[in-house]
Amino acid sequence: VLSTWHTLRRIPINCRKFVVLMETFTQLDLEENMRHFLEAVGRDLQLRPPMLRVLVIILVQKSHTDLFTWALPRLIPAVACLDRSALNMTLKGLVVPKRKGNGVSRSKQYQTVVSEVARQVECLNSFNAGNPNGHHSLDLELLPEYTIAERLLVLNVWESKLAADRDIPDVSQHGSWSSIRNAVLDGTRFTVTPSWMLPGDGYASEGRLELDYCSVLRVYGITATPGPDTSVTKLMLRKLAGNECDFGVAYKALTAVSHLFRFTTAQVLQVMGLFPREYHLEITVNLFPRIVDHGPATVGVGKGLFKMMFNPSELQELEHRLGVLNTIDFLAVHVPPYNELVMDLTCRESAVLAEMIVELAVAEPGENMPECSWTEAVRDVGWTVPVTWSTTVPRSGVFKVRYVCELEKYCLLSHREEQVMSILGWSGITYPWYCDDYARVIAE
Repeated sequence: VLSTWHTLRRIPINCRKFVVLMETFTQLDLEENMRHFLEAVGRDLQLRPPMLRVLVIILVQKSHTDLFTWALPRLIPAVACLDRSALNMTLKGLVVPKRKGNGVSRSKQYQTVVSEVARQVECLNSFNAGNPNGHHSLDLELLPEYTIAERLLVLNVWESKLAADRDIPDVSQHGSWSSIRNAVLDGTRFTVTPSWMLPGDGYASEGRLELDYCSVLRVYGITATPGPDTSVTKLMLRKLAGNECDFGVAYKALTAVSHLFRFTTAQVLQVMGLFPREYHLEITVNLFPRIVDHGPATVGVGKGLFKMMFNPSELQELEHRLGVLNTIDFLAVHVPPYNELVMDLTCRESAVLAEMIVELAVAEPGENMPECSWTEAVRDVGWTVPVTWSTTVPRSGVFKVRYVCELEKYCLLSHREEQVMSILGWSGITYPWYCDDYARVIAE
């Protein structure tokens, strides 16, 4: 999809036109004219990786070190889906003059320049369009990071359309199956809609964009084919890191290929065990859409992955980044202390959760919400949930509730299972290693 979008957005250049283009470029003498030319190429044209390499060689032969450093980050966005191997091939083995100048060999000088360029485009190299789940903090003045922002918007629109066509449960923060959450532009929160566009001229801009990407296209169904055996995963990561494990390199390798695998919760747990604790939250967020048995195995209040591996502050951050609908164990919504909920009804995902709770309270016998409040209520004392909320929950104010079951037999698990399957998209309700513990939690 990114390749198609790139072709539609830019002017493709064939080999014949590229030869004419390079003949024109080699005739330019002033560096200012070269900069204007290269910026126009990076802004409007679509190049192939070999064409980028030819441009790089010409810049090196012209001995314009500063121009080379300035130009390459601006030219890379012109290449459709340039991966790490293609970029390394572009930079590797450059023809560099051997004569010395100012006491420093030109070869060593260009090695320093190449390292600096590689550092500038590292974020674009590390971006995995197949699984972009995670937090993104992007400086829109930098071309590679602006390009990442563009690609995230394209992927968001594409995934939203696919999710709607497949009738996947919408667990997004603001609706419309949007995968982008918690968007902030220069310190101002806003909602990313399908029609929203990046500021600037479509090539660069100013300011900082921060967002969390939580893909709505999860792998659904407990019968989905899982990833490799845990021993294979261990071997892969250990081979990448070697005996002296560089966890940063291993984590980048994992995220780079995460879209190729499907994991069970047990496999994710094993992968997390290979890394220090500071990587666990990022690994969970990145691999979340690749988990085939999402449900009690991941969010369960007993032996669920989230509750077992993270402390309360980390669970709060996980809920912020993945969303409350992706992190709540609704089967155990009455179990303390997880039964005390605060929902901002102006936020779509919180309103959906409130609708689920009200619907459950209507279905289950007894007094289920002994303590509840709403900031928009006319009277604070003695307020109860109105009957009208059973059909429509208002989208204003903050709703607080403590949900309970007066008797164990009043807990209608079958009704809750229908809710989590149809609204939350759970797929692993009967996951074996969780059932015994869950039965104990319910009984207690």
